Amino acid sequence: MNKISTRYSCLVLAAVFCLLSLPASAISSGDLVISKVFYAGSTEKGGTKTYSKGQFIELFNNSDKDLDLSGLYIALVESEASTGAYTANIDATGIFVGNAALSNKVAVKQLFRIPVSAAFVLPARNSVVIANTAIDHTPLAEVGHDLSQAGFEFGDPTGAVADNEAVPNMEVVYTYLNTGKANDNVVNMLQGGDCSLMILDAKLEGKFNLETDLVFANGKETGNRYLPLNTYYALDCVDLLKVKKQSDESLQADPLRKRFAASLDAGYASVQAVTGKNGEVLYRRTAVNNDGALTLMDTNNSSQDFASAIGYGLGQFETDAVVGEPIQVVIPESGVLPFFTTSSLTGKRDSHLSIMYINGNSKNTDLTYNTYLSYSIIKQSGPCLLVGEPGEHVLYTTPAQPTVKTSGICNWATDTDERFQNGVVTTTLKNRQLYRFANEAGNLRFVRDEAFAPVYSSLTLPGEDRFYLSVTNAVANAIAPTHGATGYTDLATIKFTADVPSIITTDIGEVPAGKIHDEAVYDLCGRKLSGQPTRGIYVRGGRTFVVK
Repeated sequence: MNKISTRYSCLVLAAVFCLLSLPASAISSGDLVISKVFYAGSTEKGGTKTYSKGQFIELFNNSDKDLDLSGLYIALVESEASTGAYTANIDATGIFVGNAALSNKVAVKQLFRIPVSAAFVLPARNSVVIANTAIDHTPLAEVGHDLSQAGFEFGDPTGAVADNEAVPNMEVVYTYLNTGKANDNVVNMLQGGDCSLMILDAKLEGKFNLETDLVFANGKETGNRYLPLNTYYALDCVDLLKVKKQSDESLQADPLRKRFAASLDAGYASVQAVTGKNGEVLYRRTAVNNDGALTLMDTNNSSQDFASAIGYGLGQFETDAVVGEPIQVVIPESGVLPFFTTSSLTGKRDSHLSIMYINGNSKNTDLTYNTYLSYSIIKQSGPCLLVGEPGEHVLYTTPAQPTVKTSGICNWATDTDERFQNGVVTTTLKNRQLYRFANEAGNLRFVRDEAFAPVYSSLTLPGEDRFYLSVTNAVANAIAPTHGATGYTDLATIKFTADVPSIITTDIGEVPAGKIHDEAVYDLCGRKLSGQPTRGIYVRGGRTFVVK
């Protein structure tokens, strides 16, 4: 097993949720992930009886921004049908064979919500535990955890189940249980599985009706009823399936019991016990470890993203990241190097390297240069500009799902680029202008010349000349005035108007809000601000500073 990091446990077990002076950001897909699930439970201390009160779910802020989790939903998915429920119910030809009206939904048996009575801010790269019962379970279970300092609990408000008054209760939105017992309102994760889970955006509020939307299990007309939810609002989905002993004595899960379509979770995870009760915790693996600032695996495939271990602790993660080979790059004296990546990339915090993409649309008066620090996870495959201190640098491949989605007008000609064949530009490039990257004597710009478009090919233009901009006539017309032209017909040169970001240091200083000068200011993702910064941490002149 990989080494374990415990640097987050003090935050998780003390007060990871707090009201911060810095504003929290909106949550996007990939920002927040399910990092641990302890559904297997254990047996009672010194006995053989089932002990499930110590179950918990852990969430991890997989982004570089603080997130307000108030109003988010946690859903436990229906597990009654012998085959997949609704969205996962696809036949071998890819045709949906369930209720067509529910084809974009998945049925859940319980739906909980993080209270909206206060802002609950989860700092970047930290986790929070939602406990079944927020008490210390170590003296009660053969394999238990101290959950007394959990962020929330699914505790029963009637008091019939142990309830920690110091820990806020999750709001019960819907539960399929209707027994009148206290356990109706506790998350009903089966100790052997299936226990598939979803995090849903707070925007789900008002998008379902408990009076009219409830359905029976797939293919049934009686029995328990479940709530179909639109997966459009899903932030993270994890398929957790039961295992069955095979003829060769191995334990394997039945993929036909998947609850989520491949677009939500292409795989699944399982504990290695038919009935659970073995103390096994499913945990999300580490993709990047930047001096303790972790990024967890999120390839949208739980078979790859999750591992398991007995007794795995709260706030603990692998310190050994699942990374690929190092990539050596050399930045020229200009500080800008055209680069093409065939895999997701990341760097270390001390790499002093940024990754730049270029965008443009007809509503802009100039091109937009989006720059990200290299310890972001950069989208798989595509051209970009590496920006940083001249000299050697190291980047790393990573299997993690990208946190930066690249787009724009950057292009990279290859030996098989079918748009340039026999000296003729094909129809895919009609009504477009092509500008090659030029870096002669450090003069950064993009140049169109008479010989460029007809003969452009990576076979004859190596290295930096493979990088070019493909600009529509509409974009060229829009940006022409700022580059000394009247329109695309005479736009011969596009000036490189981006500032090369200053080298980021770790020095923190305080600057009064009204004392910001006209020097370029960047946020912690390396993006240049167009206006005055508000409260937060920013970079200027190679130093970070705080605006209060």
